Amino acid sequence: MRNLGQTSRYFSVEAGTGGGEGGTDDAAAAAAAAASGTGGDNGAAEPKWFEDARIPDDARTWMTAKGVTAAADPSEAILKMVGMGQAADRRFGRPIDQVIDKPGKDQPLAEWRKAHAETFGLPADASGYEIARPEGLPEGIAWNDGLADKMRNLAFERGLAPDDVKAMTEMYAGYVAEVDQNLDRDMREAEGKLAAELDREWGKDAEVHKTRARQAASALAEQAGLDADGIRSVVGLLSSGEPGQTAAMKIFAAAGALLAEDKGIGLRSGASSFGMTKEEAATEFTKFMAPDGEWAKASQARDSEAIARLRPQFERLARLASGAK
Repeated sequence: MRNLGQTSRYFSVEAGTGGGEGGTDDAAAAAAAAASGTGGDNGAAEPKWFEDARIPDDARTWMTAKGVTAAADPSEAILKMVGMGQAADRRFGRPIDQVIDKPGKDQPLAEWRKAHAETFGLPADASGYEIARPEGLPEGIAWNDGLADKMRNLAFERGLAPDDVKAMTEMYAGYVAEVDQNLDRDMREAEGKLAAELDREWGKDAEVHKTRARQAASALAEQAGLDADGIRSVVGLLSSGEPGQTAAMKIFAAAGALLAEDKGIGLRSGASSFGMTKEEAATEFTKFMAPDGEWAKASQARDSEAIARLRPQFERLARLASGAK
């Protein structure tokens, strides 16, 4: 281990200075004084290695606080400081110069994250967040592009990581899908209970009421000007099993009862075939198709608009005349 006299030659700005023979003699005298412990002509103590003028005051203060200056030899101090650096690297799992500072006092977390955008992989602007419709979202649920844009802007404003935004989007989509599935299940269960109650209410006349409801739906759809496909879709709703079918069946059955009793709801004239027997329908169909009938006149005139309007009545009369319901 070097003694203090030897150390001072490496850390003193005055060691080894001077030129010519005088300089050599001075150096030799300084070495002799250091060896004898006199510290020179005036007997002053040799400065400590950490008192070297090249060491900044703040660094000297830090070394003193860390106990580094307790080492008599600068080599020991260096080894101690190296050990501190290695311990810090192991503690943080990376070199100390790669560790980011924690947020400052009262500094918003979003501001701190954006200040370290590169570390967190934040995009340069809101458009950098890729928010797309999750693959598992049912087709029946609409995707809201406007809400997605708002999420992008909020994510950029808050300095959120792209992976976090993606995870939140998928979580929300999963929640919406679950709510939709539960709602559909609950509605179908409720529909089943209503259908059972209606069957108990109608009892042995249930099929009569259902047939009347379908006929009323057909007549009302025709009165509304729907074409054949439209009429079939309306009547088909009453046998779809979808939520709301039972309520619709009950409503159309009530409408059918009013039509059958001709209670002046203004529909009999536009639905002259409603409630007909097979024989009555056959008679009416014959008139409808006669040379002077509406269908023949529209066909001869090649009036496509009239033909389109009369087609539902043609199909319904033909169906009733054949005995179909």
